[in-house]
Amino acid sequence: VDLTSLDRTAETTDSIAALSAKAVRLNTACVCLYSERISEVKAAHASLTVATVVNFPNGNETQESVLAESAKSITDGVDEIDVVWNYKAFNEGRFDEAVHPVLWVLDAIKKAGVTKKIAVKVILETGAIPEKDLRKACDLVLAAFVDPDTVYYLKTSTGKNGFTGATVTAATTMLEAIRDAGKLEFVGLKVSGGVKTRESAEEFAALGET
Repeated sequence: VDLTSLDRTAETTDSIAALSAKAVRLNTACVCLYSERISEVKAAHASLTVATVVNFPNGNETQESVLAESAKSITDGVDEIDVVWNYKAFNEGRFDEAVHPVLWVLDAIKKAGVTKKIAVKVILETGAIPEKDLRKACDLVLAAFVDPDTVYYLKTSTGKNGFTGATVTAATTMLEAIRDAGKLEFVGLKVSGGVKTRESAEEFAALGET
């Protein structure tokens, strides 16, 4: 479970500090923030795992923008990068273009030359993708996950843009794609958007046991 703050209109230095302290107290998996907040959180809690979002939330920023934000995040000490792929390009049949943001982030990590492994989560925005096309979307992204020493995730949703969040149907399709690609050892599933109750969380968690 992560703690997240992705609302620039409401965030303050105090609110970010409180969120980070809560993450430490509850021992959450990470805290997810916009990139400009990474350095202040790392300064206060060096051991806290910090994630940030890139190409967020619409998935259609330029290569220059994605590379620059990724590079700055890495310099500031980010541990995980959540990148939105270009789901609009995918829906329009431009499959190579859809995956480009993922490749740009992976390239930025490689060029940074850092010794620690930075986890990469690709947000598919499953609520924007027709159910019949989701498996193809997963397969396209999984093809970019080639380093078994890196931790990757397929992630359901941004929680923005008004799309439906995580569903059991989508999560099942994503897990099946990971399994069929033979990448269960280094690719995980991140469920986000709409998981509000313990019962819902347990329903998703049970998928990993089947």
